[in-house]
Amino acid sequence: MKRILVLEDERLIALDIAATLEEAGYDVIGPHGSVEGALTALEDVPPDFALLDVNLGRHGTSLPVAEELARRSLPFMFLTGYTTLSESFPETFGDYRRVQKPFVSNELITALEEELPSE
Repeated sequence: MKRILVLEDERLIALDIAATLEEAGYDVIGPHGSVEGALTALEDVPPDFALLDVNLGRHGTSLPVAEELARRSLPFMFLTGYTTLSESFPETFGDYRRVQKPFVSNELITALEEELPSE
């Protein structure tokens, strides 16, 4: 079973994402609402893939987690409510897939399955 790390600061959205993933047969790591929680989870159980909300409200952004995932060559994609990312978004992450929020469950699963590395 593929392990998917979820980093999302909005609790209801995080629980919805987790339920969607579990219904599709994935093992969810989290969901986590902060960079610190997600980074700790990376140390405990490396995911097969990660879903990262870009803006974590008062917790900043998910970019430190994205940087660590990239350093470890672990695949991920961003979830965002923004139609365009700010100019401060690092160019190095420009090619990573972004899923526009709000999304319906099957859109998330389709995007995830398109991005998951095959075995």
